[in-house]
Amino acid sequence: MTKNYVVALEATSYKEVPISAASEEAALELVHEMYFNSGELEFSDDDVIEITAGIKSDDTNDASEVVSIDELEALCDIVRFIRFTDTPEKAVAIGFVRTMEYLHGERMALS
Repeated sequence: MTKNYVVALEATSYKEVPISAASEEAALELVHEMYFNSGELEFSDDDVIEITAGIKSDDTNDASEVVSIDELEALCDIVRFIRFTDTPEKAVAIGFVRTMEYLHGERMALS
């Protein structure tokens, strides 16, 4: 007997683009606008540096484990921010864990 599975793929891409701007913040804002609002910056297969996959059985599809598009976009924003900062990895990891714990507590309080 076969079972149905949901396979989630996550690709990590990396690209460097030269940007002329008055400040680092302005450069980041410009790149954000170019990527999300104009489609001028696109990632190709050559830009993919890592792909991970996870399998989840359909019969255990728990609504509490489903990630919304807003949550995925927020995670992408976090990853982009981390890439553009010079913060040590350990500090970023600690901040990320604390943020996730806080958000989990907020979600539990709302349910």
